[in-house]
Amino acid sequence: MTKENEKTRAVIWERLQEVRGAYKEPEHLKTLIEKWENDFGPKYKDIVDELISSGSRNFGTAMSSREGKSLDDFIRAVWTPWEEGEFTAEDVPDGVQVYVKKCPMADTYRSLGRVDLGLQFYCNEDRHIAAGFNPSIQFTRTKTLMEGDDCCNQCYRMK
Repeated sequence: MTKENEKTRAVIWERLQEVRGAYKEPEHLKTLIEKWENDFGPKYKDIVDELISSGSRNFGTAMSSREGKSLDDFIRAVWTPWEEGEFTAEDVPDGVQVYVKKCPMADTYRSLGRVDLGLQFYCNEDRHIAAGFNPSIQFTRTKTLMEGDDCCNQCYRMK
């Protein structure tokens, strides 16, 4: 990777963190998204996807080094501290099914008409966090609040 590419990726990562951190302030987020689109737009989508994948996996790995690597450890570390949303979790054969009924990121990005960025910036990280936490955790989801479904139905099973 060239120095120029490294610098571009670092700038994108920094700006991505700024945009992701603004979901509680819709008007500010709207301004940041407009600037994001002007500066980066869709031509950097693959780089953003790579950065989110890598950052999320690293986050999951760091979390598992503190919490343990079991599925119970994962659910406790990821879901128990999340107070902004509403969810339920239930045991299923070989795993845990999580139903998210309220998500502030989905609410904000849907209200701004930017489901595409909400999916890319938030929803896509879930599978990477699980993989970083423990590569044996299999993640599936068929519905998202971001896309207008009644819930996010995230299932975590051990392979």
